[in-house]
Amino acid sequence: MTLPISGPIAKKAAELAKAFADAGTEEVGNNRGKQVEAFLRSAKTAPGSPWCAAFVTHCIQKADTFVGGTPAPPDFPASAYCPDYKNWARKHGVWINVADAVDGDPAIQKGDLCLFYFSAKQRVAHIGFVLERSATGFKSIEGNTGQEYGSVVNRDGDGCFVKHRSFAELGAFGGFVRLGF
Repeated sequence: MTLPISGPIAKKAAELAKAFADAGTEEVGNNRGKQVEAFLRSAKTAPGSPWCAAFVTHCIQKADTFVGGTPAPPDFPASAYCPDYKNWARKHGVWINVADAVDGDPAIQKGDLCLFYFSAKQRVAHIGFVLERSATGFKSIEGNTGQEYGSVVNRDGDGCFVKHRSFAELGAFGGFVRLGF
């Protein structure tokens, strides 16, 4: 599979996402708070809604304003619904399924999106940014997750956190989106 390299907007978005985690960004109430509601506005989504994908949207939109060069494509999702990102990636040939990522062909990169599949929902239902690959998986930054450790993927947490993930945590139909912009 031939994919573009992770682009400058994608890398900047991952850095902005990490800055939110470093600043201790957390909800005030349930899916509320000034910063969480700014994430949701970026995805044109009602206050109080789940916000992991809105967090991704917000970081990409902000990175797009900081970085010159090729902007995000006009059909790139500005969405709070995780399947929109997977569908877009498959349409554009930039989807990396979990099995290929484990083999390292193609290698995941900083700025890729990681999408987690939940069998109970029969869809991808959580998203974040890849910070780096590790020996056993990858390090990510995710919004609307929790601080807990272990192999649980929390898609309804209370803040932005750096996570150390195994590939198995992506689920059978999870994977990555390469952002070449």
